[in-house]
Amino acid sequence: MNKNLVDRILNVYKSPEPLKINLPVPSIKQRTHEDIFDKEPYFPSTSQCSEESETEYVKKYIHKEEQEYIQMKNNMFSNNDHMDNISEISGEIAFRKEDTIRLYQTYNFAYRPKNNLAVLSMRNKVVSMIASNSVVIIRGSTGCGKTTQVPQLILDAEFERKQHCNIIVTQPRRIAAMSIAKRVSQERDWPVGTLVGYQMGLIKNVNRDTRITYCTTGVLLNKLTNKKHMMDYTHVILDEVHERDEDMDFLLLIVRKLLRTNSTMVKVILMSATIDVDKFSSYFSTPVENQLLPAPIIDIPRGGPYEISIYYIDELENLGIIPEVPEQPTFMNSIAEFAARVIEIFDGIDNKNNVPNYEFERAAVLVFLPGFSEIEDLRSILLSEKHKGTQWHIIILHSLISTEEQENVFKKPPKNHRRIILSTNIAESSITVPDVKYVIDFCLTKLLVTEPGTNYQCLQLCWASKSNCQQRAGRTGRVMDGRVYRMVSRAFYENVMSDESVPEMLRAPLANVVLKSKLLDMGEPKALLALSLDPPNLSNIRSTILLLKEVGALLNRDTQEFDGDMTPLGLVMANLPLDVHITKLIILGHIFGILSDTIIIAASMTVKDIFNIGFHELETTYHEKMHWSAKSDSDSIACLNAFKVWQNDKANRRINNPNQEREWARRKSLRVRSLREMDAFISEIKYKLYQFGIKETTGLEKITWENLFIDRYFVLKFIIAGAFYPNYFVKFPYNVNERIQDIKKMLVDRDPTNTIILRGWPTKQPGSLYSKKFQEIFGQHMLTDSKDYENITVSFDGSNRVYIEYEQKNRVMSDYTFVRNSIKIRQCRIPIQINLLSQIDACRKAEDLGLTKDYERLLFEQSAKLYEPSSKRYMYDKKPYPDLPESCEYQSKVTLQGPCSPIEVKLVHLITKGLIKKVSVETTSVNSVLLDTCPEDPKGIFLVAQNIIRDSKNLGHLNLRNTTLLPTTPGLTSLITLIFTPYMELRRSPMGTYYIGALCGLGYNRTTEESLFPDHDLEIMFDVEITMNDLRMINKLRHWMNIAMHFNAKSEIVDEDAHHDMTVNCQNQIKNAFKNVIYKTRNKIDPVPISNFGKWNRYDETLFLVPARETSKKSNVYSLHKALELNDRNDKLEEMIRHLLELETLAHQDPREKSIGLVICKLCLMEVNGIINLRAHLCSEHHKKKQQMIDTSEFGESLQSLMDNLTL
Repeated sequence: MNKNLVDRILNVYKSPEPLKINLPVPSIKQRTHEDIFDKEPYFPSTSQCSEESETEYVKKYIHKEEQEYIQMKNNMFSNNDHMDNISEISGEIAFRKEDTIRLYQTYNFAYRPKNNLAVLSMRNKVVSMIASNSVVIIRGSTGCGKTTQVPQLILDAEFERKQHCNIIVTQPRRIAAMSIAKRVSQERDWPVGTLVGYQMGLIKNVNRDTRITYCTTGVLLNKLTNKKHMMDYTHVILDEVHERDEDMDFLLLIVRKLLRTNSTMVKVILMSATIDVDKFSSYFSTPVENQLLPAPIIDIPRGGPYEISIYYIDELENLGIIPEVPEQPTFMNSIAEFAARVIEIFDGIDNKNNVPNYEFERAAVLVFLPGFSEIEDLRSILLSEKHKGTQWHIIILHSLISTEEQENVFKKPPKNHRRIILSTNIAESSITVPDVKYVIDFCLTKLLVTEPGTNYQCLQLCWASKSNCQQRAGRTGRVMDGRVYRMVSRAFYENVMSDESVPEMLRAPLANVVLKSKLLDMGEPKALLALSLDPPNLSNIRSTILLLKEVGALLNRDTQEFDGDMTPLGLVMANLPLDVHITKLIILGHIFGILSDTIIIAASMTVKDIFNIGFHELETTYHEKMHWSAKSDSDSIACLNAFKVWQNDKANRRINNPNQEREWARRKSLRVRSLREMDAFISEIKYKLYQFGIKETTGLEKITWENLFIDRYFVLKFIIAGAFYPNYFVKFPYNVNERIQDIKKMLVDRDPTNTIILRGWPTKQPGSLYSKKFQEIFGQHMLTDSKDYENITVSFDGSNRVYIEYEQKNRVMSDYTFVRNSIKIRQCRIPIQINLLSQIDACRKAEDLGLTKDYERLLFEQSAKLYEPSSKRYMYDKKPYPDLPESCEYQSKVTLQGPCSPIEVKLVHLITKGLIKKVSVETTSVNSVLLDTCPEDPKGIFLVAQNIIRDSKNLGHLNLRNTTLLPTTPGLTSLITLIFTPYMELRRSPMGTYYIGALCGLGYNRTTEESLFPDHDLEIMFDVEITMNDLRMINKLRHWMNIAMHFNAKSEIVDEDAHHDMTVNCQNQIKNAFKNVIYKTRNKIDPVPISNFGKWNRYDETLFLVPARETSKKSNVYSLHKALELNDRNDKLEEMIRHLLELETLAHQDPREKSIGLVICKLCLMEVNGIINLRAHLCSEHHKKKQQMIDTSEFGESLQSLMDNLTL
């Protein structure tokens, strides 16, 4: 074999230019998407540095690549001398013929298909088309047999020719890869893992004989990214290509790129259930006589004996008034009510023989809805009085519903009941629901969209694509004739709804895609991504590059707007199947010596929620999470503790079988499936980390956190803050005195630690008559014994407010449990309803019981002295409260608003662009109820979020997921930000004598002086004294963090013991530096605002001091901070300037103000009486000369400039 030819083929993409060919320019169809980005105003265009439009950049790259492809094909086939050699090339080795013969002689290839699948009727066409074309596209509906049969047809054809064959088939889901491999093996009577095997992550069942491998999309993507060629395989089959997730789109790009460069002899087969595959055909066009022709398409006819009838809402006039469907995607109650009417007519369809009392077969109904809240709304309608007696058995299918609840769908409904399944798109493909005859499709879906600039995510309500709707329709017609009812008009479906959904690559973060493109080393990411099926916007690529520089995956250099050199941290990120921030969490865990815990937390962030979220059980889930969090105030630590207990109970044989495991999980509100997924994922992560020499360190030399008397939970929270910089949230700024007064006023001097308020009470009703009902409601939610209900005090003040207090004996004053649990009632939307007597009966009964009060009277007596507290009058009834009226006496009911408390915290995002947003925390989070336990401290709260979700209905509202609350230690927010920010520029006081804050972010462009990443700039105002020595300690910590993050591939580590010792030394240095920085006692300072705080390059560069400790390596994640030179303190001068400012302030007062008498000017040593005389004095020549004599040269600014700064 010609070795030079092999090298040339495998490295053709690296060959030098130019290739000059006189060809007509191929027509380039502009790929556009009319999607949610065109409709939403909040996606900023951040590509300001480039003149190219958002997608115009792709044309030159496509043109260049197509010309090179045609030229390469012409060159290859014009050289006939080497054609025989090319056919035998397969990756790293040429397979021996005798090995292939041995394989075919070992296994039984005699096979007669038992199923009459549609694809088998086209066997010859499929085989011949694949043999004669480089790329073939097979289009066939679900159930035609393409996934199981096409690989077998290829293998059988190669067996007949006695040719080598190695097929890899991708599946979008793990469960599909394994189950299909087992089914094919069973069909052929081959043991699983021999000729047919599977691989997903680290779970694989293959051997050297395997010729058909079913794997997940990510497995093949990683293989090709690392090997940079496909020649280990003869056939690459990409199944379900219409499911345009990020991995599939990038895999399509890589396969196409390799097919056009160094893997030209590999056969590629794309399989899809969608109608429109012309796009794929054009994308994989091949050259014929200097022209690119689309790849051929094979259509598999739909099989199956059952018919599916499709109806649209405008065709159902016989059901009454048809609600109007809005053009904008909206879930409307009127359409939901109409859907309920549609379900009612199914009895008439099923009951053909007029059998009474539902004694006939009632087929299942599958309803597709966009999300949890819409499921809840429709469920309420179906269970309302209007549909009473319908005998409907309602099941919920949602990814967050417990496994046990989801499994109810496979059980038979109660006798004579019709099963109604309310589902999200999980039932499109992930779960096959049995016995479905009817499908009701609201034609809506929710897509997770990421804002390119801020990295906020938004669960956007959209119209489903026709492809989605066809998949949904395919859920019926499997075991009987089916009917599909679409809740849109036929014209709307055909003319408005798009054929395909928005590809994930156009709406999701591109961080992992960009890093994988860097691994491929085929040019800058922009050039490679331009060749994707739907190229991302230029602004999205630019924002992704900025995000990767911020997280430390790429080096930050001004000259590289769309690229950057990969750091060792970025290399690890590119090789782990995780979000880049989650990978950073693991790496920080490694260098801080708690790797195992951060791996568990990372796995919990990646799998579906490990906590059960039953319908109307949000409150229970919250309390369970609170238990697991062990007062750590962290969702991540709650998951960590739950997983460790599960792991420990299994290891200690307290859990011995699956039934015990399910029961254990049910009692503790956990999901077994998620725990198992975590366990498998943890093994996979550990294996991949080990390839970089990253593993848990041990030994006597290792300093533990316990040795340093530092709480391990605090270190974990500190690391979480570092990984998810800058997702930082603090209290909304307020005036302390006003805040305290507002709390007192709202609660009318009640104790805020144990009091909540309800609103909406009818003022004419004597509230005292119903006090016992309030005790019952709040007693149940406090999870207390009924004997303790008397600790709950109810009071009214004649307004529409109701005050509820929990006055338990021996209650600790700092115990906010009652307030927190009460607010949780409101967050979980649990209605507080009170049945009422008629107003006349209520007043009469209250009078009989002696409960009437004169609400007109003053509730407070104002004390004669201001400093003495007011005294309460007529506020409370005596306990025990009277028994409630009989239920038959009630005439109406009232639903109250609340509970609420004035000490609920309002949060604000620390980044400058987040200041205007309303912020709330996810309902099931342990931090969903944040209380201001110290209103005297305007800072006090520092919350970190893994994900920030923007409300699709209210773009100014942010919802935080997976949060961690850090201690309220003064200065902690400032220190953590300074430790983890990529770059910072200090701010000093107007006199330049001490540091008052820092502008943190990615820095600025040295040419334009504009911020590189303005959406993520943080303005940090110090609340404690930060000195130059503090900066030295922070730099020391960052220095050792840099050293510890220079990883080597496992193959490059010569001496494992020496590598381990070096790692332990770095960890010890980091721990000591951490302790010195965080646990140093610092003096508090008041915030000092200055002008242009948020403007980069505010000071002259000569004022910055270059740090002495710099490493020689240029790939540091954390650059060392430059200190800002400070002036020597001059207390006398500063006191004089402040005095002059006070005089100016007084001079601006109203001259008629009598309270201002004699004023002394300390500069002129003169007494001045009254404001008018003060104004005259300040304007006098004598005073001006005295001011001119003040020397401020040591501060580098004029007196007036210093005074202006201090005024701010």
